[in-house]
Amino acid sequence: KSLAGSYTKLENGYEFRRKYPGSEFERPVRDHLVKLASETLHQAKLYQAVGEYQKALDHYNQILRYCSDLPVADQVKETMIDFQEVQSSIKKSTPSM
Repeated sequence: KSLAGSYTKLENGYEFRRKYPGSEFERPVRDHLVKLASETLHQAKLYQAVGEYQKALDHYNQILRYCSDLPVADQVKETMIDFQEVQSSIKKSTPSM
């Protein structure tokens, strides 16, 4: 039970939920997964803000891969749309050489 809230990777929570659906530890594992996903989203937005676009995308993709059924995935999808719009406007404003 104590391990349910101590894992550090989204993948670990995902694997537990996949292997043991309906387990008595489902709730604490899910709660911790939501917390980790929110932290990952925050970190991704920071990467995006400082121009580290690949790192931001990597973090967004982790959330979409391992937390697709959680509300945080909807936030990522909205952020990804904004991210794509910013990227396309940057490409349009950059003169080609």
